[in-house]
Amino acid sequence: GTIPERASLGFEKIKTRDANSGNYKVDTYRQDKPFQGRLARTASYLANGSKVSETVSPALAQYYCDDSGCSLNSTPFATPPLPQQIRSKVATQLASGESAANITTSFENSTAFASKEEEVLAFDAYGNALAARQSVSGNSLSKTTYKFAQYINNFGAVRTVGLPFNEKQCLTSAACTT
Repeated sequence: GTIPERASLGFEKIKTRDANSGNYKVDTYRQDKPFQGRLARTASYLANGSKVSETVSPALAQYYCDDSGCSLNSTPFATPPLPQQIRSKVATQLASGESAANITTSFENSTAFASKEEEVLAFDAYGNALAARQSVSGNSLSKTTYKFAQYINNFGAVRTVGLPFNEKQCLTSAACTT
């Protein structure tokens, strides 16, 4: 690429081993600009190589920001001309095969037995999570909770952006919106 696009992308994978037990974890990082260095996947293993858990990060999007808020840049630039914000995509922005959820799966004897999905459903103009969903399932049971929040975004004499002032957690999406 051009000189401004060149940079060290860091390590793609980092393996951390517990010296006592031999258990280890492998963190995989994105290598594509402008998302380089963002965690893509984490997997934990027993010393014998059996996978214990795996977390897959959500698809990401690049936003350009100014005092009026942030807007989606549908074609991310490696060297953006404006300040940027990187955050997870919401369902309406997903391409085929992408997920908006942070998904953690637990394994026993190499078989998945439980999972947790965490997804931001909506952001305000400044990138604060307004609505989120968390689903946990395992042993033929599942539970979903929703979290809604409001933030102070004030650009007056005292600049305050992203200060939460109201949060609500509910068992249904409808219960939180009332």
